[in-house]
Amino acid sequence: MAHGSMTTRFIYNHSPWLFQTLIASYYGIYKSFQKFGDSYQRCFEHINKSQWFSAAQINELQLRELKNVIGYVYQNVPYYSELFKRLNLVPADFQSIDDLKKLPVLTKEDVRANFERLTPGNLSPKDVITEHTSGSTGKAMKFLLSKDCYQKEYAFLRLQRTWAGVEDDDRVATFGGHAVIKIDRHKPPFWINNYFEHQVLFSSYHMSERNLGFYAEKLIRFNPDLILGYPSSIYLMASYLSRRNITVVKPKAVITSSESLLDFQRKLIEQVFRTKVYSYYGNAERVSNISQCERGGLHIKPEYGIIEFLDENDEPVEEGEPGRMVCTGFLNDAMPLIRYDVGDIAIPIQSECACGRSGPLVKEIVGRTDDFIVTPNGEHIGRLSQVFKGIDAVEEAQFVQNEKERVIINVVKRADFSEHDSKAIIYNAKDRLGDDIGIELRFVPNIRRHANGKFKFVISNVAREI
Repeated sequence: MAHGSMTTRFIYNHSPWLFQTLIASYYGIYKSFQKFGDSYQRCFEHINKSQWFSAAQINELQLRELKNVIGYVYQNVPYYSELFKRLNLVPADFQSIDDLKKLPVLTKEDVRANFERLTPGNLSPKDVITEHTSGSTGKAMKFLLSKDCYQKEYAFLRLQRTWAGVEDDDRVATFGGHAVIKIDRHKPPFWINNYFEHQVLFSSYHMSERNLGFYAEKLIRFNPDLILGYPSSIYLMASYLSRRNITVVKPKAVITSSESLLDFQRKLIEQVFRTKVYSYYGNAERVSNISQCERGGLHIKPEYGIIEFLDENDEPVEEGEPGRMVCTGFLNDAMPLIRYDVGDIAIPIQSECACGRSGPLVKEIVGRTDDFIVTPNGEHIGRLSQVFKGIDAVEEAQFVQNEKERVIINVVKRADFSEHDSKAIIYNAKDRLGDDIGIELRFVPNIRRHANGKFKFVISNVAREI
């Protein structure tokens, strides 16, 4: 699977399928001990109740959590202790959520440059997990996550599932970013069974027209209660089923994450699977969460953190206008981030949801759509930011495809970039795109933005039919 070193992944990739299935099930058991504990249970009980709080109760909750975070970082995080002193601020200066404006916006570059000083000194290493963001723009970043926060994250995932009518022991078909099967596999199975968690992990990297029939057969046999994963992959599956008038797969719900769910994708997925699609937004830094309810509202979860929607001048945008999501997280004591620009864009709205839950809403999350790369065999591969996961020496990167047999990866190197990093990038890319496609690294001083200032991580000029 897409975990561990190149050596462990090599062993997994070259093991028999049955052994890979045993590993996946064992991994499910191992992860369950990390996911489900006292913090998970307490958090779920809290948010299951607080989802029905009034607007006044939500404001009170957020202000209390904000004061807790401010006091914590002032005492324990060198970066913020120094920042507060430089700005002549103390925790008592934060008596409303609007007081957050007294602090500057924190960028990804700030975090990378100040990693050690953003690390609190009061936590034991045994209570901390080191993780990496893959970076939707190719900018990888290392960060720390408390085990307590890790469990709370799964409490929010459980709440999203309850909104969708899904039970804890329901069967789950997952179409995600993990490379569960080696990319050069040409015959089924293109999936791995995780028996412990009643889950089938489908590869998102083998979904060619030639292979989708095998996917359909497995999906029908498994008969999932929930389909979970990338909207682009689930859409490919739904499109295949639609063209063949296959309507026997009817889960309780579909939950999409990690990419923007486009309107045409939602429409077809709901039509084919005859169920609701729920969009779930989160980020690896654990600073914000947006969950879609049964009535379609996209709810900012106030227990998770505060989201400000800002323009290019760091001023609040008007209702209905797209804004940068600048987030202050409440859950992660191992690396609390205040006014952190996650690099995503959403449209805030002032309205009440028909579900009866109070709190802020967004109309749309508009900033997380990945393009596909098309392999010579016709597979449509997205979410390629995983290629750079754990590689901190890349400042920025971009995929460019002008022909099916070749992909160029433009890389802006950092000073500590090494030959090992080059090999890791090529290995990771081939792990996802296969050996039949040529990978060329081009080292460039910078990557050109479009006229509107936007950065495009994947540029594919190969005609695609989905």
